[in-house]
Amino acid sequence: MNFSLYWVAFIAILVAAVFDMNGTRITLKFGYKKINVLFAGIIIFVFYMLAFRYGQGTDYFGYEGWFKFSERHTLQELVAERGTYHVEVGWLIFSKFVSVMGADFRVLVFLVASVESILLFRFIKRYSGRKECMAILLLFPTFILTYGFSAMRQGLVMCIWGGCLLPWLEEKKYVRYIIGSVLCATLHVTALYYLIFWLAKFVHSDKKSEKYLYFFCIAAFVIGIIIAQTGILNFIHSVLPVSLAGRFEIRLSYGANLYRLVMLSLIWYIYKKIRGYDFYDYLYNMYLINCGFFFLFSGYTLLVNRLFSMFGICIEICFICRYLNENYISENSRVGGAYIKRPRWKIGLIIMAVCTVMFAKNMNALAQNTNYNLFSYPYVSVKQADGL
Repeated sequence: MNFSLYWVAFIAILVAAVFDMNGTRITLKFGYKKINVLFAGIIIFVFYMLAFRYGQGTDYFGYEGWFKFSERHTLQELVAERGTYHVEVGWLIFSKFVSVMGADFRVLVFLVASVESILLFRFIKRYSGRKECMAILLLFPTFILTYGFSAMRQGLVMCIWGGCLLPWLEEKKYVRYIIGSVLCATLHVTALYYLIFWLAKFVHSDKKSEKYLYFFCIAAFVIGIIIAQTGILNFIHSVLPVSLAGRFEIRLSYGANLYRLVMLSLIWYIYKKIRGYDFYDYLYNMYLINCGFFFLFSGYTLLVNRLFSMFGICIEICFICRYLNENYISENSRVGGAYIKRPRWKIGLIIMAVCTVMFAKNMNALAQNTNYNLFSYPYVSVKQADGL
């Protein structure tokens, strides 16, 4: 049995995350900056897997079909027919531009992977502190494996949020954030979801407001299950336009709800330890509102997973990495008058376990209906495809 390259990548990231937790860093100095060698190596590895893949992910050949369609038609024809193919106009324009330049679909994949890798690097360097490999570990099972390899448009939009829109939020450049969100919506319409959570800045960060948001999450959890288990969801589905209803799958996943509850509990615990930073108070409000919507519409599992992942995973990384960077200092551990910093291994091990379970689950989903299992599902590069 051939061991999948995906597992090689995941295990390498997991080992690097252990080094992160232990505070061990192998660095090289470039000018005035130091580069974490493990992190840089992993980013390059992930970039290679994204940029030079062939047929990887459930939507690869669908995107290739859209690209070939764009080669055969004018821009006006593409815009007129986009509803048939469920593709936003911005993506069609991008595809047409690449085809006009004489490049093929593989070049488009390479360009998207390049932009995604640069933006992920920018996001991680800014918000992970000294826990860059832990951030990659959190990103790999879903953000990269699912959206990077399959949902190409949404994966690109998610990287833009982490690398550009989130820093604009922190810097209170709200006009840029709104314009950027609208432009992202031309690549994938779900980016309009970002505009809703810009409004979270109007929610006061006090205990009373927190209670309302907690109540919203609990009520949404109960109501969402009731809706999913009755005919209400089917009725909502029946009144939607056919073109819209066709994109939604009525299915309630208790596993997805359980996973979201586990992560919500973890972020709640961390927030209680690091609260007091205005920007993180804002992110916490966004996270709670996002969780509430997730639970409320949990009967549409595929939809809510996509909407939550639009920025929820990035917020989790911001909180988890900040918490892990602020090492626990024991009052009883003093050597020569100085406190000893101890890594927060309990939280770190929980995160590693959760990421491993999620990665195995997603690999198993890829391997279903194939002759492979979750350990042997193959990675195929363009070079291998040319040799077939």
